[in-house]
Amino acid sequence: MKYKAIRRRCYSKNHDHYRWYGAKGIKVEWDSYISFRNDMMPSYLEHLNKYGIKDTTIDRIDNSKNYNKYNCKWSTRKEQHLTQSGRGKSISPPTFNLNHPN
Repeated sequence: MKYKAIRRRCYSKNHDHYRWYGAKGIKVEWDSYISFRNDMMPSYLEHLNKYGIKDTTIDRIDNSKNYNKYNCKWSTRKEQHLTQSGRGKSISPPTFNLNHPN
């Protein structure tokens, strides 16, 4: 999942998934892509190595809380599906470009 995609879901009322994130008060607590990358990259690479790109998704541990390093982890699509609050949709795999805040 790209950093900008997380932000759009939380802050853009025109985004298809805004109703499940921003409309419920979910916020992104990283103030920049760099801080997101610094917090999440080590665990991302570990999960990616084990499960591959198609089965590495970002997941909030508690779906009622914000996106931050304490409430996010990398999950397989199956794990994430189990934690989503009845939405029944999988989130696209994350993409990291180390030099560009996608």
